Amino acid sequence: MANNFFTLCSLFYSIMLNIIYFKRKNIGSMETKTYSAIVLTNLINVIFAVLCYFTISNKNIIPIVNDFVSKTLLLLFITWELFFTAYIVIITRKEEDKIIKRTISKSKWYFILFYIILSIIIYFLPLDYYSNNKVVYSYGMSANFVYVLTAILIISWIILVAKNKDILKSKKCIPIILFVVLTIIVVIIQKSNPGLLLITATETFITVIMFFTIENPDIKLLDEVHRAKEITDNANEEKTMFLYNMTNEIREITRDINYSTEEILNETDNKKIDVEVINDSAREIKKSTAKFTTMTNEILDIDTIDSASIKIYNDKYNIKLIIKELVKIYTNKCKEKNISFRVSIASDIPEYLYGDGVGVKQAINIILDNSIKNTTEGYIELNINAIIKGDIARLVITVEDSSIGMTIDEINKVFLKKKNKDEESLNLSNTLYNAKALVTLMNGTIIPSSIYGKGTKIKIVLDQKVGESSDNLIKYESIYDKKRILLVDDNISTEKIINKLLKDTNIEVDYVSLGKEALDKIRNKEKYNLILLDEIMDPLDGLTVMKKFKDIRAFKTNVILLTRNSEYEYNEEYLKYGFKDYLLKPINKDNLLKIIDKYLK
Repeated sequence: MANNFFTLCSLFYSIMLNIIYFKRKNIGSMETKTYSAIVLTNLINVIFAVLCYFTISNKNIIPIVNDFVSKTLLLLFITWELFFTAYIVIITRKEEDKIIKRTISKSKWYFILFYIILSIIIYFLPLDYYSNNKVVYSYGMSANFVYVLTAILIISWIILVAKNKDILKSKKCIPIILFVVLTIIVVIIQKSNPGLLLITATETFITVIMFFTIENPDIKLLDEVHRAKEITDNANEEKTMFLYNMTNEIREITRDINYSTEEILNETDNKKIDVEVINDSAREIKKSTAKFTTMTNEILDIDTIDSASIKIYNDKYNIKLIIKELVKIYTNKCKEKNISFRVSIASDIPEYLYGDGVGVKQAINIILDNSIKNTTEGYIELNINAIIKGDIARLVITVEDSSIGMTIDEINKVFLKKKNKDEESLNLSNTLYNAKALVTLMNGTIIPSSIYGKGTKIKIVLDQKVGESSDNLIKYESIYDKKRILLVDDNISTEKIINKLLKDTNIEVDYVSLGKEALDKIRNKEKYNLILLDEIMDPLDGLTVMKKFKDIRAFKTNVILLTRNSEYEYNEEYLKYGFKDYLLKPINKDNLLKIIDKYLK
């Protein structure tokens, strides 16, 4: 068993790798699918290597069985090398997955024919065996054929890497270089000491190295995040320069408007009005306002989406319902343009997520809308996947189309800065910048890729908290009997909404529309378990009423502020006024029940 040590170790590591790798959720790229084939082939290869050792060692084994196992091992080794070659082709080619898919689809039958011929040659050529108590190995024409074929494949790997020297700067080249070097060393060692059985161990070692360097799902997503961050940093620099220039232009426009206005006012103060002067000044004002309107549109297009005026409202939403709505809309739009619309939704995507559902829908909508505009034939494909880790779902949303595509320079122009007037030929509008900014606001990343003349792929990677299913909501029954809530809001619709949401809780809701009425009730010693107080009321607003509550002796009731302002989330401002918590309007059932559960139990 001494010379089989490396093979047994390989078996252990291969089994562990298969368990770890396939237990995780992987993104379905061609790289990942090919690596999956490499991992599985390696496991089968190692199993046959162990079987081969025992069949050669055991002289009682029928020769045909021994021959079959040994030659199958050789075939499996070549199979692994072919998958490895395919992987190198994928990572060294600049084309996208769909181009490689088409190539594979066209050449599939040629590959099958080649593989059949290869199998016939390996099984037909003779193979000899050596076995004593310590050393076990096979040799002969069949094994030599595999060695020659391996040498040819190694040369092809070197050529592929040489043609794409950029990969040498990437960690993707590590397994390639390692395997080339190790294979050469192992073949030399194997020829001088064939009983060591190092080939299978080398194959397993490279497969494991590939996992830790380039095919770990977490590492691949992290790489995508880093690339997206670089794009975002460049965009921020461009935006800073844009705002600086825009500020100076606004100053000039306002100065011109003020000057022209003064001209008109001065002229109207005179007894003799010069109509020509007024007309000239009016024309200047019109010109300036037109310029200002253009600038305003540019600001709205480029910057407002991530300005302070745009807020992210996190709430529970149904992601499947959002996708269903989008699919319905864009299926009809694609039919109108005679375009195929394909949708793939992973079955393990949670029904409910916690985040800005409106923002998610808007970002997907922008990308799909651009695909529709710029695709004249072919297809648009929407893929929704999720990687679940604990209570976090990493959404991976991909929109791929067969449009004319973009060059790298055009991608930068679309995603990093505003299009110039002489850049009307750009294929995608700058609403894609807004999509990127919106996703960034939600702490996600957007990763564009495109091949000019072939198509475009845009990927959104976004972490969302998994929300509870509606079936798992807390049932509020008799535990809230005799609990009283005072609702203070000058909008009667709020009272109707809250009563409707709390109808199954047995909670009594006492409603008043004025802050003064609420103060009178508290002063008259009416008892409430909770007070919901609207922020904006007339004549007494919520903050004023809260101050007066605090002036009442022995007032200890928890007060929740009803507000439309999410800016104070994770902020202490409302707490300074004495509020225990706040509830965003429009009121959501889940948020309301959380407040009830927190302060009335």
